Amino acid sequence: MGNNILKLVIKDFRANTGYLLLLFAILISISVGFNLSIITEGKVESEVYLLVILISTTMATKLFIITETEVSADKLIAGLPVNRMQMVLARYLSSIMMIFLALMVHWSIVHLVSNEVVRSENGILYRPDMWIVMGLLLTLSDAFSFPFHFVFGAIKGGLMYGFALIAFIILTILTITLINNNDAWKALFLKITQQPTGLIFTELIALYLLILGSSMLISMNAYKNKDL
Repeated sequence: MGNNILKLVIKDFRANTGYLLLLFAILISISVGFNLSIITEGKVESEVYLLVILISTTMATKLFIITETEVSADKLIAGLPVNRMQMVLARYLSSIMMIFLALMVHWSIVHLVSNEVVRSENGILYRPDMWIVMGLLLTLSDAFSFPFHFVFGAIKGGLMYGFALIAFIILTILTITLINNNDAWKALFLKITQQPTGLIFTELIALYLLILGSSMLISMNAYKNKDL
């Protein structure tokens, strides 16, 4: 099973070689431009750059999935001796690899195009844990978006995911406002966040795995009944 999934992932990347080359060129240009701005002008905040990294990596991954569909990759792999569960898992793995590669591009430029002043004033860019957190957040974004992709298709699903994301952001803002304006909710939030670090880490990992696993199950259930 694992060998078949790996073959599907390799086919995904081979079918999109031209797009990948263009993608990496764009990501390199973005990173070099921001780092040179920091070096020459010192006006670009590291938080802004982190946001750019998250947005550019998200767009690259989503466009990769859409491009993959447009070149009829589904019909291509449908002719291989694999089942649909393996197809779904391969799509998740391809997306995770895209996230990793995009972050590696940004990470490499951050370390190659810099100086001592940049390192001292923008230390957050050089913290390994920050890059790990970004990777986890981006894979969570995929976990939320893939069920839309497999249920509604790449383009329509992407649009619906966009609306759902906006609704989620609005709900998050309302929730934060509610917590700040309600003593009971604020006390509960403080109680949760003041748990031992190890316990919080374990709970977050468990929640992460629950979301990712649920996403895969929904996607596999939707894809097994889809006409290719």
